[in-house]
Order: sequence, then structure tokens, then C-alpha cells
Amino acid sequence: MKITFFAGEFPYPPLYGGTADTWGRVKALSKLGQAIQLVSWVRDGARPSAAAMDHVKNRVSDAVVLTFNSSLWSQLFRLALLPCKPIFASARQMPKEGLAELDEKIAAFGPDVLWVDNFTITTLAQKYARQLGRPLVVRSQNIEHKYQEGLLSAERVGWKRLKSRVKQYGLKEYETRALNSADMFFDISLDDLAFWRDRNVGRGEWLPPIIDQNTDDLQGPATGGQELDLAYLGSLGVSTNISGLRWFYESVLPVVRVEKPDLSVVIGGSRPTAEIERIIRSDPRSVLKTNVAHPSDVWNAGRVLINPVLEGSGMNVKSAEMLFYPQPLVGTPLAVRGMPPQARQQFLIGAKPAEFAECIMKALSGEYRREGVDEARAFFDIRRAEMLVESLTDLCKARSQPARCLA
Repeated sequence: MKITFFAGEFPYPPLYGGTADTWGRVKALSKLGQAIQLVSWVRDGARPSAAAMDHVKNRVSDAVVLTFNSSLWSQLFRLALLPCKPIFASARQMPKEGLAELDEKIAAFGPDVLWVDNFTITTLAQKYARQLGRPLVVRSQNIEHKYQEGLLSAERVGWKRLKSRVKQYGLKEYETRALNSADMFFDISLDDLAFWRDRNVGRGEWLPPIIDQNTDDLQGPATGGQELDLAYLGSLGVSTNISGLRWFYESVLPVVRVEKPDLSVVIGGSRPTAEIERIIRSDPRSVLKTNVAHPSDVWNAGRVLINPVLEGSGMNVKSAEMLFYPQPLVGTPLAVRGMPPQARQQFLIGAKPAEFAECIMKALSGEYRREGVDEARAFFDIRRAEMLVESLTDLCKARSQPARCLA
């Protein structure tokens, strides 16, 4: 099967949830013998390194990297389009020259399926679905309009709150139309899938992150023993992660330190804000690792893995990755949202600071052991990709009508 796979951004290296989720699917589909044409975007001046491109090209048949225009003129143009199209949907608006070149590349590849890994690209992908008479599939990583509401509530900076409000304009309606326009959509979260089904939106199935524990993308090179007590990995410029870490440092850590004054922490991630860098570096027992080469460089360093997320929707991808490490896991209720019960049970859950601190101490005690690990991991391993290929094959066989129009 040939799949033209539209990703919102270039997915390698997979250093945070969105790229890890996308790259996991690309790898799994490639491993199962599917031919992938990867179409993705990067910001101005942020072209992938030669090593990253080579790594991706080893997995896909064709890699098309487009530039996301973030100039002032582009942003003003997107604001002008706001009454017709939400800011997210116009973010990857392409000039005529670039669109003509993409037309040629997709026609030459001849896909059997158009896959959209970011619903805001649906309008573009739908154009090719109509032209080629091929099915259109959308993957939903979260309920985006709900997620943006969470970002707004977590944001403290005034101008960023205004920016977040602009992002929400028309988003709910567009997101609903995108899912309805697809021949099929796949949702990362069981809870989100139930949300859309309750509203009779689209034809949806569950598709959690696919984690291949046998690749160096996950495990990376050997990094030594677990030298620190707690480990956390996430994008350190995202409001939801910042609010969770702020809560951990201000409300949870002081409680834990009453019983364990020498508790040590490693925090890893990309693009830390000045605030989060100050919070982490102000604690003498914390280590900050930025732009790590492999997720395992951080996860392998901790005796206990934590996810103190407080805002968001969908399924937390880092929680799915955490399942494939052997250490005890501690999270908030939101950290396990959208997971099946067998996976949720792998975590010690604390909603309040004292509860989260108690979970950490239990995990560090040496007496706690996870049970049912293999059963929990089975929801996220390569078998899930095999089921996906079956669904796409059936869709290709059954499809006889052109994709419905989103615009």
C-alpha cells in the first residue's frame, strides 16, 4: 500500500509527544512493508540536519520537507483569513509555485491513501483525495479546541493569553468538519473517541501511539545506571508542561523533601522558557538536560519516572512511552487519560500534591513492583500497526465515492 502521510512538522528526532507519536506510526507502517511518502513542515531556517534526513529516508520512500512561513507578513495574512479559516488551518498555506511542485510529487508517487496526521492540513489533503479518487484518513491527537482551552487556562502571560484566544477562533467548527469530511478518522484517546461518538461526528476508531521498544529511537545508546531519583521528559516551552512542572516544584517537591531531603531530579526537554529554566536551576538537587539526543538519555537516568501534567486532552504520549521502561511510574489522573484500564494501572496516581508526593515515596521505597506490564504494553506495540493496515486495506477496497468536501 502507498500512503501519502501529511505531518504537521518534521518528526525526527522525536523529542516530544507530537513528533514521537507521528514518528512511531511512520516507523511501524514502514516496518510492515507500506510505502510512505512523508510530507512535513519546518519553520524558517530550521531545516533538518543531514543525519536526520538520512534517518528518515531510510524509513520512507519519499520525504518532502516544506517551509512553514512564520514571517510577520504571513501572520498578518493569516489574521486576514481568520473570518474564513482558523489560524491553525491557514498556517501551512502554500504559494502557487510550491503547490504545483507538491502536485507533481504526489501524482508521481500515486498514493492509495491520503493520511492526515494533523487535522489542520485536512483541506490540502482533501484536494488530492478528490483529484486522485483516494480515501482520506485523519488522525486526531487530541480534541484540539479543548486542548487550546487548557493552554489558555494554564497561560499566565497577558499577550500569550490573547494569542491563545485568537487560535481558538473558529477552531471547534473546523475541527468537527475535518473529522466529518474524512472517510475515516483515528483517535489517540478512548475518552476523546467517546466524545466524538456522543456527538455523532465521523467514522472513528481508536489508534493509540505505537511504541516500538526494539528501536534505537526509544532506547538509544546505553547511558549508565539510574543515578537520580526522579526523571521527567517533555517540551519545556509548552504551557501545559510548564504548569505541571511549576506545580511539581512549588507544591509537590517540598512535601517529598520533608521525608527525603536529598531527593534528586532530572528534567529533560527542548526549548525551555526562562521561567522553567529558573525554576529548575534554582533547585540544587535538580539537573536540566536540553535538546537530548534520545528520550532514554533522560528516562534511564531516573529511578522513578513522573508525569505531573495538569492540563490538556487526548492521550499523553509521554505516558505511553513511559510504559516501555521498567521503572515505577507516577502520574496525575490526566497523565493516564484516554488509556485502557490495563495501562492506567501501571501508574501510581496522585491528584493532589500530598497524594503525588506519597506516590513518589512509595515508588522509591523499593517495595513497589508493577504487574501486568506485558498486557499494558500490548495496546501500544506493533500489533496495533498491523490492525491499522488491515483497516486501511478494507477502506481502500470499500471506497467508491469521492471524499466529501471540507470547505
